[in-house]
Amino acid sequence: SQECGLRVIKASEVKIKPVKWLWPGVLAQGKLVIIAGDPGLGKSQISLFVCATVSNGGKWPVSGEVSEKGSSLILSAEDGVEDTIVPRLTAAGANLSKIFILQAVKLGKDKERSFDLTKDVDRLRKLSRDNDNVRLIVVDPISAYLGGTDSHKNADVRAALTPIIEFAEEIGACLLCVSHLNKTKQVSALSRVSGSIAFIASARASYIVARDPEDPDFRLMLSLKNNLAKGTHGFRYQIEEKALEEVTVSKVSWKNDIVDLSPEEVMNQQSSSYGNNDAAENFLLEAL
Repeated sequence: SQECGLRVIKASEVKIKPVKWLWPGVLAQGKLVIIAGDPGLGKSQISLFVCATVSNGGKWPVSGEVSEKGSSLILSAEDGVEDTIVPRLTAAGANLSKIFILQAVKLGKDKERSFDLTKDVDRLRKLSRDNDNVRLIVVDPISAYLGGTDSHKNADVRAALTPIIEFAEEIGACLLCVSHLNKTKQVSALSRVSGSIAFIASARASYIVARDPEDPDFRLMLSLKNNLAKGTHGFRYQIEEKALEEVTVSKVSWKNDIVDLSPEEVMNQQSSSYGNNDAAENFLLEAL
């Protein structure tokens, strides 16, 4: 294989290893996981809940299993550190000393630029050497960190994601990426995730958040696909307000029941309700 320039391994020489879980059956270590949904439904709060749980070895929803303790890296392009991210982590009971928020790449004196997954992963590698036991990397949203990559081209997206996926596998961290939904209706739930299908194809598991069709005060986190665990059930949660000393922030409050609704059922119900809204809007426009 050296002569032909290929890296090959004989199957008989492979040492089999089990999947290691951060959140058992939900978030695997060393794998890419996507959580997608419309704005305002709690995607970011869920990712910060996971950071908090990992930081202090807290309990996971429903099962009550205890998380392995570890550090987290957060790349967040849409929320302020002082007024949103850290207050939300505090409300979730996080050990803040275990969470590192990546703000920019330094280029020299007084010069910075945004982090780019296509060329800056080696910087993360160096950072992780100084902060061992990184078990979680949150990228929120993934589309903000792809540099000049066309997020609708499969080959480009795969190439852009490869370095960070390999890095996560190397250090055994769950790579949790937040994504939005596109506006397309009447398609499969998987096809609703924004950008190229390569995002979902590259992920070992993906989840969608949506309003609970039976109770608008609740949200659902449902499994779109999970290549590593069978029969992953959904979760129900509320976004609650919590008053800290200086600010009031939102946090996720999980309910203790198992949700068996499929993403297709929920998205179809929402699509039909959107259709009713459109009809009402058209009627009012004509009447007025």
